[in-house]
Amino acid sequence: MEGHIIAQTVVEGRSAGQEKYCLHLYSVNGRQLASVPLEEQVTALYMVPDYAIMGTSKGNLHIRDLYCLSLAVAPLALKVPVCSVSVTKESSHILVAWRMESSSLLGLGSQLRCAQASSLTDCGRSASRISQVSSESEYNPTETSGQ
Repeated sequence: MEGHIIAQTVVEGRSAGQEKYCLHLYSVNGRQLASVPLEEQVTALYMVPDYAIMGTSKGNLHIRDLYCLSLAVAPLALKVPVCSVSVTKESSHILVAWRMESSSLLGLGSQLRCAQASSLTDCGRSASRISQVSSESEYNPTETSGQ
């Protein structure tokens, strides 16, 4: 995770909604390591060892290999624009927030870490499979506790 910079660029189209997005990976020395085109804007990013977890404006959750930006697993459609993503300390769950009052806790089929994997290819296939939405909670600031 140390030694990597991820940046998103946008090229505006001739009309509204025609923007083109691109994700770039750089070393801390400024050398470009990878670049991939995107069909949607990244609105949230969280990096863990070996992976970049991204939420998008179209409501998708992407888990990409940190060394080449290829998809580690197929994107998960949440269908609501993502504001923020985070990962638990044990790398067992991803917390995804959208809007100010909603969030989901996503359980992972296996840990994000791939210490046992023999290569990044094996790691991408076997790890980070999102198994299910294990809970969903809403925060309503107008409700008071104890009522």
